[in-house]
Amino acid sequence: MIKVENLNKIYSKNGRDLVVFEDLSFEVQTGEFLSLVGPTGCGKTTLLNIIAGLERPTAGRVLIRDREVNGPGLDRGLVFQEAPLFPWKTVSGNIELALKAKGIEGRNLRELSREFLETVGLVKWADYYPKELSGGMKQKVALAKALAQDPEILLLDEPFGALDAQTRMIMQEELLKIWERFRKTILLVTHSIDESIFLSDRVIVLSSRLKGAREVIEVGLPRPHLPTEKFWKLRTQIWEIIRDEVLEP
Repeated sequence: MIKVENLNKIYSKNGRDLVVFEDLSFEVQTGEFLSLVGPTGCGKTTLLNIIAGLERPTAGRVLIRDREVNGPGLDRGLVFQEAPLFPWKTVSGNIELALKAKGIEGRNLRELSREFLETVGLVKWADYYPKELSGGMKQKVALAKALAQDPEILLLDEPFGALDAQTRMIMQEELLKIWERFRKTILLVTHSIDESIFLSDRVIVLSSRLKGAREVIEVGLPRPHLPTEKFWKLRTQIWEIIRDEVLEP
């Protein structure tokens, strides 16, 4: 589904170059759930933005089904840490805007909006405004809005990072249900090692020192990925990689 080929990203400012990553390559299979973890500054969000078409690489390319990414597209749905909802629109109104972007009009709008709100368990909140929702509810609406565009790929940038621990765990379970139902290809940026193992088929550990992927880890656990002995071994393995990355001079 996704091919990242020899990707380079360099920011230049005041005559100095900041290399985020160089010669980065990997693939994401159709229907796979893949997480990106790593220390601050390793380029996780930058990479996601390039795949989303919001930024251009300095060199290399990203392919979606063998077509080069040259800008945003409806084949990719992006969910940020802060839910990108229009405050003057109701919950259903926000979903309907996403449906209109797919060319859906008329009576089908309300019906389809309700279906997606049912998916995330927010039908009774359809006529509320974003300011009247909790953080978890807003992120559910953001997920429903992304799903309403029917993208092949969901790109998630720390979508649960601002939530409390209990709400975050609930949202992780909700995301898994959505993935199991729709089988979208999902690429998740997260700082939580536990979250990456619980949700993903594979975890890519990015390195700010090596300017690329330091290790690709197969989770290899039966779903749901419950905290078994192997789960904790994977957690320790990923944590040691990130710790060494931060502490190395």
